[in-house]
Amino acid sequence: MTFEGTTPILISQIRIMRDVLIPMRDGVELAADFFLPKGDGPFPIVVVYHPYRKDDYSSGPDSKTRYLIAEGYGGAQIDIRGTGSSRGSTTEMRRQQEWEDGYDFIEWIAAQPWCDGNIGMTG
Repeated sequence: MTFEGTTPILISQIRIMRDVLIPMRDGVELAADFFLPKGDGPFPIVVVYHPYRKDDYSSGPDSKTRYLIAEGYGGAQIDIRGTGSSRGSTTEMRRQQEWEDGYDFIEWIAAQPWCDGNIGMTG
């Protein structure tokens, strides 16, 4: 996918939902930022699952996310359990709990009225 020559989308054309808390099966909440096209929807969502604190990563959607939004997709940045704005704790990367959390947040996102049930991941 190339981003050169694409029409940039303005931040005013993006619906932004910051620090949405997503409940996991054990009650811990993960923090997510969602970037959606303005308009009716629902939209397919592309997720970035962050081990490095989404709030440090960017102040808004990056060029890839802006491209996706211009094409009718939504974007999500989610902090891993125990990092950034997410609740809970973590002792190591790539543990089973992260996989279960990934399953839970995908199920949660797919059930939202602004999501069409199609979810991809990148990162």
